[in-house]
Amino acid sequence: MQRAFLYRLYPSQEQEQTLLDTLEVCRHLYNNGLAERIDFYQHDGRTVSYLDQQNQLPDLKKEASPLLEVYSQVLQDCLRRLDRAYQNFFRRVTQGTQKPGFPRFKSVGRYRSFAYPSLWPRRQDRRQSTPSFQNRRYSHSPTSSSAGNSQDCYRQ
Repeated sequence: MQRAFLYRLYPSQEQEQTLLDTLEVCRHLYNNGLAERIDFYQHDGRTVSYLDQQNQLPDLKKEASPLLEVYSQVLQDCLRRLDRAYQNFFRRVTQGTQKPGFPRFKSVGRYRSFAYPSLWPRRQDRRQSTPSFQNRRYSHSPTSSSAGNSQDCYRQ
């Protein structure tokens, strides 16, 4: 059994704005990655893989300054989420038991979480430091999940 940890955050207003900005950057990266895959397939008849898109991230970070503000593993997880959506779509197409449901572009309200795939060390004082935030308060509840070891930050 794999274990995932969900954290309820209690950010300051500045930290909350940083979280919202991170969600917005992830949403744009997801939508641009989806558009790239669609365009590439329409022009060349083949698809772009997760590794191709992940390897483009350093160059994208040089071109787009908002990407520099977001931790690299968060951006990689965003592209991994897009790849999972594609894999699930093709799985449903080949099975034929469900309506396939092509991956969609995400509007502001439809992209509500991001993940730090690496583990954060637990601290006894219920405060957590991450690459983007220092000493924020949280509430911890361990859950069983197939998501692996990740910490998701949800927009409510």
